[in-house]
Amino acid sequence: MSPGETSRYWLKVQAENQVSGYLSPTINLAGYGNYSDVGFNLAASGTHAILAQWRIEPGLVQLNGASVTDAYTLLVGGVPTWGANNYAMRILSGLSRLDGNLAIGGNAARATTAGTNRLDIFDGTAPVGTLAAGISLYSTAGELRAMDSAGNATLLSPHDAEGRWIYLSRNGRTGRVLRVDMERLVKALNELHGWDFVREWAEAA
Repeated sequence: MSPGETSRYWLKVQAENQVSGYLSPTINLAGYGNYSDVGFNLAASGTHAILAQWRIEPGLVQLNGASVTDAYTLLVGGVPTWGANNYAMRILSGLSRLDGNLAIGGNAARATTAGTNRLDIFDGTAPVGTLAAGISLYSTAGELRAMDSAGNATLLSPHDAEGRWIYLSRNGRTGRVLRVDMERLVKALNELHGWDFVREWAEAA
């Protein structure tokens, strides 16, 4: 690495039609720093297990005594700021498939078994206000909540500090909060009427 360098590249791709190091798109047309549209000529028989425009592998690293804090196969450095709408990544259409886990806002692992094919959402700033034709899922204090388009929030992993089942909802317009101790209520009704609708047992962790 030369003096003043902060990064080294095995392959660095730069755009053509540059003016002072910048790509110059034609007026009113899209501009792409990199564009891939490779065609495939398939074999005369058999089955191709995979065809893909891009495949990225993690590669081999010789640490030689050094350590690495965060390692990525693909790292998106940030989001543009010059558009009316700005996205770090967008999939225009089609089914997207993720064979693994997805973590939003954190990287902590569950204490006993992390599990597979899961979505982990960590605490962040809770949404406020309306969302046209949409809903929000988020975490506050380690509990899953949903907010509808009007701004009403409902607890979806409803347990109190003792682990009992509750219902908790907040009206985003009026600020009215409704909490119902569901487990205590149904147990009281079950006992009052002599019913046998409530059953409890312990399972191995």
